[in-house]
Amino acid sequence: MKKFLLAVMAVLATAPAFAAKKHDNSPKYWVEDDDQKVWTEESYTLPGYPSTALWRPVAVGGSYTNKLFVDETTLGVGSDAALRMITRVVSPSGVENLAVEGLNCKLKTYRTYAFGDAAGKKWMASFNEDWRAIAYDDKVRRALFAAFCDEYMPPSGREQAVKLLRGAN
Repeated sequence: MKKFLLAVMAVLATAPAFAAKKHDNSPKYWVEDDDQKVWTEESYTLPGYPSTALWRPVAVGGSYTNKLFVDETTLGVGSDAALRMITRVVSPSGVENLAVEGLNCKLKTYRTYAFGDAAGKKWMASFNEDWRAIAYDDKVRRALFAAFCDEYMPPSGREQAVKLLRGAN
């Protein structure tokens, strides 16, 4: 009994050290043939601010009252297998928000590169450059993941991504 209590006390004594450890919430690895591979993002240049766009709807579902669209003309898959696009979210009152987004299907992560400035017709760079895990309550990113990622596999290229987008509504 004494050994048991000592063991419990040892575990409890180390708990604050584990709790204080900062966790990196952005996954960087995927398992392939039992080897861990590190994903590296390729260089990416923002597209021009859209003067004309081909907005395709993406169904979000549930109680989500805004409408989600992706500009088909900016949809692309990089050599790093990340999908990049301009998204547009429109509220029921007509307010629009544009963003340049990246989606990594293998890691179920996303990144926002920039937000749209409708008045200046330009992009404002995002302060957060990290790839973040798609949260359970992030309906927009979950809808994009469902539309483009098949079993964590990205589209093979732009052509397949466009086909998936056209079938996403």
